[in-house]
Amino acid sequence: MRNGIGITKEGKLYFACMESSERAFAKHFIEAGCPQALQLDVDVSRVWHINIKEKVYGRFGVMIGAK
Repeated sequence: MRNGIGITKEGKLYFACMESSERAFAKHFIEAGCPQALQLDVDVSRVWHINIKEKVYGRFGVMIGAK
């Protein structure tokens, strides 16, 4: 599981959390229109989504704030 954040050419933030290789993760950001991206972590990645019944939580996480 990998998670990261990218910046589109329009300056919008793009978040991704997915199971993939490093190469596929980088390609995902390129295909999403993000010429710049940062992988936030590898071993502690988890995801929570309101529409997923089974929640997957980790002991650690990344907090991002934007104004």
